[in-house]
Amino acid sequence: MKILVLTTMPVKLDSEGYFNKSKSSGGWIGMLVNNIQKSDKVDKAAIVSVNPANDGSVDEVGNVKSFSIKSRIVTWRPQKQLIARFQEILDEFKPDIIDIQGIEFTVGRDLLMCRHDAKVIATLQGIPAELSKVYFCAMPKGFRHRRSFYDLTHFKGLAEKQRLMRMRGRSSHEILKKADYVIGRTDWDHANSWYVNPGAEYFYVPRAFRDDFYKEENKWKLEDVKRHRIFGIQGRDSAKGLHVALEALALLKGSYPDVELIVPGDYKYNSSKKKITAYEKYIRGLISKYSLEQNVKFVGSLSAAEMADYMKTSHIFCQYSLCENSPNSLGEAMMLGVPCVASFVGGTSTYLHHDRSGLMYEKGEMQTLAFMIKKIFDDDELALRLSENARAEAFERNSPEKSKNCLFGVYEKIISQNDEVKAR
Repeated sequence: MKILVLTTMPVKLDSEGYFNKSKSSGGWIGMLVNNIQKSDKVDKAAIVSVNPANDGSVDEVGNVKSFSIKSRIVTWRPQKQLIARFQEILDEFKPDIIDIQGIEFTVGRDLLMCRHDAKVIATLQGIPAELSKVYFCAMPKGFRHRRSFYDLTHFKGLAEKQRLMRMRGRSSHEILKKADYVIGRTDWDHANSWYVNPGAEYFYVPRAFRDDFYKEENKWKLEDVKRHRIFGIQGRDSAKGLHVALEALALLKGSYPDVELIVPGDYKYNSSKKKITAYEKYIRGLISKYSLEQNVKFVGSLSAAEMADYMKTSHIFCQYSLCENSPNSLGEAMMLGVPCVASFVGGTSTYLHHDRSGLMYEKGEMQTLAFMIKKIFDDDELALRLSENARAEAFERNSPEKSKNCLFGVYEKIISQNDEVKAR
């Protein structure tokens, strides 16, 4: 079989560990590339990476060829130059299967404007049409109209982001409608893809995580944690719900003065007024309002090893998102056995089961979020039970071997179905 994978993540063919060391998201792409390189079921593979930071190079190792294309990944209109480059690659490679990794980027739309005879898989990550609905959830009335100097000069206000996400939602629907097959991981993404294209066959393929999250030495142990430390998720965008987490943190501080929220990701909260968005300014205001300066720690972008170190020494992992599909950070925390609290949104309930492998709360409810965290802080038996169950569920669901076998089983089934059609 000949497979073409489209991704917006940078790709390297000569470094097995780069997806663990990288401080960007998208570690599963490295796992996918690694599995393709090792598979004896793939005759040839083309990994087409589109990213503004790419260098335009072409690399080839064994039966895998990578194309590094320097281009924007989200545009209002199709990119003619990018489409032309895609057509060159398709004409050269002539794939049996095109696997579009992430329908939320318009490069997938551009690729499917080309001529080809391949079967198309839409591999789901985010669902932008649904994400666009939550930008102002649990925000102050009238925040839609707030703009910072940076927002005005860069067109980066939340209202503008919401408008862009709606466009990405329309583009993602275009991709789904042209897909012959869909790969997903949750009931929620299955429902949303079925809604757009009920004729596409859906396959469940669990995701494998980066190596550090499978290591026994990184297993969470209650005796090793810093009490009342919460490891959160990156939240530069309001849809990630950091404002809800800070409101909950303010409630918790009354009972636990030493409570600490660790926030990964790059932020500009301490920059000048001309360099931060209105949302970042709002977050800075909440920290000041509730005197949380000593309770919130922004730690920057982290590698897999750094993430694992923070997680295994935290009392709790918390996902406070307002919209998620298959949250990798939640899955990684469960893999380590960290007691988890997560918002009941999107596909999260496929990953986490309330009061068995974690605790859940309705999105935006800062008082319920605080209460669920308090329950774990106050009950070591509960923390240990959630930890054990979460780790067991995660290892059953997200084993690298299971993920690899499921994916290549899907590829083989599609090829087999295609061969049967041609034989008729």
